[in-house]
Amino acid sequence: MNNNDSEQSGFSGSVIPYRQQILQHLLENKNGLNIEELTHYLKISRAAVQQHFSILEKEGLIKKHRRIKTLGRPSMNYVLTNEGLAHFPKRYSLISNLILEQLNHDLTPEQRKVFMQKLGKKLAEKYKTLVAGKNHTERAEILVDLMQDLGFEARMKHHLENHGVEIHAYNCIYHDVAQQFQEVCTLDETFLSELMNKKIKMHRCMAKGDDVCCFKSNAEKNGTVTL
Repeated sequence: MNNNDSEQSGFSGSVIPYRQQILQHLLENKNGLNIEELTHYLKISRAAVQQHFSILEKEGLIKKHRRIKTLGRPSMNYVLTNEGLAHFPKRYSLISNLILEQLNHDLTPEQRKVFMQKLGKKLAEKYKTLVAGKNHTERAEILVDLMQDLGFEARMKHHLENHGVEIHAYNCIYHDVAQQFQEVCTLDETFLSELMNKKIKMHRCMAKGDDVCCFKSNAEKNGTVTL
């Protein structure tokens, strides 16, 4: 499985066992729990629970939430935030593989390529304002940052002889999928081409056994390669 897929059975290394248990209890109690309830569940002191709550709240994993009681004053509970929910396992690769297997069955290779091109264009539309008015080098720098945000370990490589650049990705965020369905790489090519406003091709591919994914434009008439 891809390590970027949040599919691990445990939590982030920063979440210690008691905090894992707090998050687990809050997951199972969507209306939230208060300090007294967690003290009972965890069999630790109120002060210890408060300390764990304080740390989890600072990390953005939980937040305060008032629960109205039938009798008496409202109770101050804690509930999971979206970031807290994100700590629990997900199976993105499972659904991705199912979708791609069905596409592989229903579509021809050319149709799958066209489908991935559409996805690449749709993804690029979200970021076009970031590259508007930028030159090619500036666009490449922005693209490297975007790729890193998406989970790629991306770097820009300069060529002093022709003042061109390449973008290298040292990991593939859907490596297992790309090994079976190489049309997925068309998504990356289209995404980069749309934002660079220039035809970009993948000249090296980790899914095909290369040590890096290398994106650059086709050679120009004088033999140089630039983005």
